[in-house]
Amino acid sequence: MVSTAEAEKHIKLHISYDGEKVGCGGESVWAVDLGLNMARINNLPFFTDAFGFNDIVRFERIDGIAEFQETMTSVTKSWGVTWKPTDEKDREKTTEEWRLIAKHLRANDIKHFGSAMAGMFVIALPVDVSNEKNWTWLKALCYSSPIKLIPYKGDDPNADAEDTDN
Repeated sequence: MVSTAEAEKHIKLHISYDGEKVGCGGESVWAVDLGLNMARINNLPFFTDAFGFNDIVRFERIDGIAEFQETMTSVTKSWGVTWKPTDEKDREKTTEEWRLIAKHLRANDIKHFGSAMAGMFVIALPVDVSNEKNWTWLKALCYSSPIKLIPYKGDDPNADAEDTDN
């Protein structure tokens, strides 16, 4: 549980997008306000590679909104994975599938992952490892999952998706 003092330092950080690129005009993430218009990202962004979990960023307040300006220190990058829920209308079944996936991720020492919707999630992988090595590792993680997972590169789950056939 977050202490009251720590919770007061949390801000919603917004990044604007070209709506045609990702299908929305922007995304907000939680960040810890470090002062001097600097913040540490405190959850995983879904659609941007401009910053990742635990990155230090600079922001400007525009009309009361903390708007992302630039990344000062990059630590992680979000990598996306999709899965096809057995029955999207069956919330209990989809939740159970997500539990199995989350258990698989934790068993593989993935500590930072998040799902905003059924069938899609992101994990934080270090930027000090090459994209090629991270991609190879992510595919292996997907191949070994009890639920069929499909990794993808970039911000479009359909662009570079690679079916794992498991």
